[in-house]
Amino acid sequence: MRCRLVNLKSVVDSRGSLFVAEGGIDIPFEPKRVFYITGMEVGRNRGHHAHRAAHQVLFCLDGSLEVKTKQPQSTEEIWRLDDPSVGLYVPPLTWTVFDAISGRSLCLVLASTLYDPDDYIRNIHDFDGLGTS
Repeated sequence: MRCRLVNLKSVVDSRGSLFVAEGGIDIPFEPKRVFYITGMEVGRNRGHHAHRAAHQVLFCLDGSLEVKTKQPQSTEEIWRLDDPSVGLYVPPLTWTVFDAISGRSLCLVLASTLYDPDDYIRNIHDFDGLGTS
């Protein structure tokens, strides 16, 4: 599986914007965990890991993020998230690093699994060795 953008349905009127993410429909899995990251300073980054089994979708609800993804034996891709109606689907075995490129960045993450520290690959050298003999 590859990373791809996910577009949410929206209802926009004079009262504001409502975005809808339904598991198994708009999101390619049933979310089991939701978390968000605030206070990201411009130039600081987060992530630096991959998941063995968890699928995720990242949304930038405010500000903008640059997300770098890499899958074993492939080249790095760079994604810009700056629209709350568009998320980035990140399948398992995808190394992910994201940077705040504007102040006030707020990142929401939907995950397919509950937190499991054993699901994380935190060493880039271990990750780079995946898929090689």
